[in-house]
Amino acid sequence: MTDEMKQEYTMRIANADKTVMTVILYDMALEYIEEAGVSLDAGDKQEFKRKLTLVRGCVNELIMSLDFKYELAMNLYSLYMFVIRVLAKAGYKYDTNKLNEAVRVLKPLRDAYDTVSKEKGGAPVMDNSEKVYQGLTYQKNAGYSSMVAPEANRGMTV
Repeated sequence: MTDEMKQEYTMRIANADKTVMTVILYDMALEYIEEAGVSLDAGDKQEFKRKLTLVRGCVNELIMSLDFKYELAMNLYSLYMFVIRVLAKAGYKYDTNKLNEAVRVLKPLRDAYDTVSKEKGGAPVMDNSEKVYQGLTYQKNAGYSSMVAPEANRGMTV
C-alpha cells in the first residue's frame, strides 16, 4: 500500500461511522488481495505471504466486529471463516485463483455495506478528533492539510 493510500485511509477512518469503518476494512482487504496477486506474479513469495497476513488481519477485524445477537452475524461469520480457509490454501499452494475466490465473497459484501452506509449516515466513531481538510495548492503537485478549530484536548474517544 502506497503512502498516499495510507493517508487516504487515515482520512476516511478519522471521519467514519461504524458502517463506513466496515467498508474501509473491506476496501483494505481487497487492496491487500490485489497486492498479494501482484507480488506472486512478480515471484516474490515472501511478500505474497505478508500481504495474505494483512488480508487475514482485516478479515479478523470484521469477525471481531460481529454482534452475535443477530442471526445475520452467524452467516457473515461463516463467510469470513470460508475466506480465511481460502486464503490459507492460497498461501500454501501459491494460487491466485484462491485469491479470486476470496474477492468473489468479499466484494459483494463490501458493496452491500457501502449501500447501507450511504443510506444510514451515522456519527463518526472517533469523537474529539480534529477535522482535517486536504487539497491542492497553486504549486504543481503540492498538497496541503489544514486543521479546523483544533481543540486543546486532542485525545481520541472511540
